[in-house]
Amino acid sequence: MESVIICCVEKKKPHYDLTEVKRLVATNGINTFTQTAQEGVARMGLLPADAVAAVLEIGRGDFFQKHDDPCTA
Repeated sequence: MESVIICCVEKKKPHYDLTEVKRLVATNGINTFTQTAQEGVARMGLLPADAVAAVLEIGRGDFFQKHDDPCTA
């Protein structure tokens, strides 16, 4: 799976607890995703299991601070 870089505004702390998000996704699978997200998964040609696996593989190190943002470098 290819990586996608998304440039965003800097946040001081996460909006959601990553451990809890991953727990919910592991428990509820694709049903955790919004309808719009599920449609996006399908448009990208991914299976629901691919989207679930992608979320479950996310770690704190996959996020960066503004000074690490490749879009502002």
